[in-house]
Amino acid sequence: MLLSHGSFLLHNVARCKQATHQVRTTIQQVINGSSEAHLTWNFTFSGEILDRVTFLIGNVRIGKKRSSGLVSVDPTANFQEHFDISRSDPATLIIYNVTEADEAVFSCSVETNIKEWTDNIKVQVVAETSFTSSPSSPSGDQTVDEGSSLTLFCDATGKPTPNVTWTRVLKNDTSGDAVFFGNPWVIVNISRTNTGTYRCTAYNGIGNPVSHSLYVNVTYKPDDVHLTANTTNKVCAGIIINFTCSAEANPAVHTYLLYENDTVIYNMGLGTVIKTMENAGQFVFRCEANNSVQDTGRSSDTYLTVLARAATVKQAENKIAGEGTDVEVHCNVTGIPDPTVIWRNVKTGEIIEGNLLKITSISRAQAGEYKCTANNTCGVDSTMVNIDVQYPPTITSEGYTIDVSEGDSASISCPVLGNPHPTISWYNGNETSPSTMINTNNTLEFPETMLDDGGWYTCFAKSSLGNVTVTVQLRVEKSVQTTVTSLPKTTTKGKE
Repeated sequence: MLLSHGSFLLHNVARCKQATHQVRTTIQQVINGSSEAHLTWNFTFSGEILDRVTFLIGNVRIGKKRSSGLVSVDPTANFQEHFDISRSDPATLIIYNVTEADEAVFSCSVETNIKEWTDNIKVQVVAETSFTSSPSSPSGDQTVDEGSSLTLFCDATGKPTPNVTWTRVLKNDTSGDAVFFGNPWVIVNISRTNTGTYRCTAYNGIGNPVSHSLYVNVTYKPDDVHLTANTTNKVCAGIIINFTCSAEANPAVHTYLLYENDTVIYNMGLGTVIKTMENAGQFVFRCEANNSVQDTGRSSDTYLTVLARAATVKQAENKIAGEGTDVEVHCNVTGIPDPTVIWRNVKTGEIIEGNLLKITSISRAQAGEYKCTANNTCGVDSTMVNIDVQYPPTITSEGYTIDVSEGDSASISCPVLGNPHPTISWYNGNETSPSTMINTNNTLEFPETMLDDGGWYTCFAKSSLGNVTVTVQLRVEKSVQTTVTSLPKTTTKGKE
């Protein structure tokens, strides 16, 4: 495994073998235990011919490569098993199974027909960072009382010696700013604010850093106890109040108690209870919080004055009215003091003051929900009434002609509205006899028109309030453009 290329480049080599050359030394790091490391020297020539390249460790020759490409490794010691010379690269020495013994100076000597040139690579055998396992390191999750001291260990080894950094882990599992450098980390007089996940990271610049996370749990008794209610200090009888008792504690509070006039009235469980204030009077509430630290936190007192509820609203009835008639709806209310009453059209937002909602000659546009609201000192109440405006079937568009090209689809809707909703029947031609009925769908569909589909079609719409007839012409032709033209041909019948 090659950690980095400690290579150099030779330019404009002198043409005299007697020329002097200052040997350069570069540093290359390789990882201890790597199965394969490459030491590469790069060079170029200027009018010279390569003769051979020789590799040495210290002053001992490892092997050579001739200009013909022939490679040989000397049989010295274990050189033939431990070293090799690349056949493809001009000057690359290969080290197999790197050990600390390979931390040495390697030389490459390049001989040409004119001169010899030598440069060195100093190999530094390094080791990646790893944790040193022991019963106390790296530290696991910790639980500690507030105010005590805590020592955290993160022992690591590597070459060079790794540095250790402690960071606090953020909610997205990333590391925040560093909180301590070194090992071990001693936290004196630990605070609840130190509760959280921490990560120790050890790194020596070789390979990848190693890290370990642990959770520090700082326990403390309940404090900062608060009792809150979802209301003001003056309320009406019958109101439902949500009491909430909260506290800071670790471990979490296991029991909240609610007191009324110095008497326990509820075990609040997780800290919330709902109470109906049925009786008038003056009340004093407080809560207490307990956790396994065996100490109690107490809130301040909350004073509550309960008044008598005074307002109620009687339900109004829904109305059905024919279009054009007059409608009156009464909103009957009681309360002390007398409530203020308003009506509001839910759809339009229109406001009508007073108990009586009166609509003269009502139209279908005025149908819908109306809300009656009564308001006094002790509360607001409301009720809804729905006014259903009914009218006979009405033609929304006069008769029309539809032109389509043969093979196109066609969809013919019956242009009729009514309340109650009318039933729709389609007939072939201008007559509405049983023998010519096609279907009872709201829309007449032609998935793929043919010339024979052209002609007149009649829509008959009927409800309990009357009926109407609309005739539509479908023309199937070769043109690809669809047009709509007005063709008055309608018949309106009275109520059956």
